[in-house]
Amino acid sequence: MKLTELKLGGSKLKIPGFMVRMGGFVTSPRVFFNVVIHERREPLEPLLYVALFAIAKWGLSGVLITGLSESAMSSFGMTPFAALSEASWLRSLLVYGMILGGTVSELFAWFLWSLLAHAVAKVLKGGGGYMRSLNVLGYAWVADVAVVAALLFSILFPPLLILCIVVLIVSSVWKVVIAGIGLSEAHGFSLSKGLVSAVLPWLIMAAGVMVLTSPWWFLRW
Repeated sequence: MKLTELKLGGSKLKIPGFMVRMGGFVTSPRVFFNVVIHERREPLEPLLYVALFAIAKWGLSGVLITGLSESAMSSFGMTPFAALSEASWLRSLLVYGMILGGTVSELFAWFLWSLLAHAVAKVLKGGGGYMRSLNVLGYAWVADVAVVAALLFSILFPPLLILCIVVLIVSSVWKVVIAGIGLSEAHGFSLSKGLVSAVLPWLIMAAGVMVLTSPWWFLRW
């Protein structure tokens, strides 16, 4: 792993290069994307960002859910749910299951989002290739750092759970904005077109889910 050396006072601190780049991304995303595009980076780094943030998010979510369920069950008498919550293997199964399922689903969402966003960008006369779209959307997952921090605080202080929900919403909006900035740099068009390219795929996917689930809702009705 490549390390970047930083000087702090009289001492030197070596930090992984991807962490330094992540800091640059947070402070100035447009400049960061401009550098990424001109360096023609491979998709391995954004893949690591998506995977690592997904693992952190879903792992912490699993820990939070098991902790809240055990706390809730302890307030009642002995129930099957309380008995199950005491099984360490069940807690581990839930946490690892959420990590696996969540990571796979987010990787799939990344690829699908990039395909649809690239198609929209081409309709809007974008000039970049697909790998550019894939890379910039992968880097947008850095916005989830706020969600990871909120989950940690919620685990330590459960009353802050509502704050975690608010942070999740804000982070999701910020992720789309960052994606729009990245797509505008990747395809050489305006920020407004970049935002359209970032948002429209989610509307398409939401419409697709509604169409696929509509027969089920009709049968229940």
